Amino acid sequence: MRKSLLPLVFGGALALGGCVYAGLAPAVVEAVRETGGQGRYAGEYLAPAAEEACRGRAARHGRVEITRVEPHNPGTMRVYGTIEDPYRVRDRSFSCLFRSDGNIGYFRLS
Repeated sequence: MRKSLLPLVFGGALALGGCVYAGLAPAVVEAVRETGGQGRYAGEYLAPAAEEACRGRAARHGRVEITRVEPHNPGTMRVYGTIEDPYRVRDRSFSCLFRSDGNIGYFRLS
């Protein structure tokens, strides 16, 4: 390709590249609206995600039974449950705070 055509092709690619971003903008706006701008999970998706994440974290200690999932603050859920530990005489309880960004804020085992 001639060097004189290279700036023309490059400029055309930049101009048409904006079309891709304009096409993605509605999808991004819709995703933010669905989650309320709070993170990866929001609304009805927050409680099941919290239960699954906290169950996975507690499963390291034994068999898990979730007893309660409740909202804590906007964008966070608190999960309570018990762990049946085969090496102990009694079951242990836990609490877990799940944030809407998909991370566990804390996990307490008692």
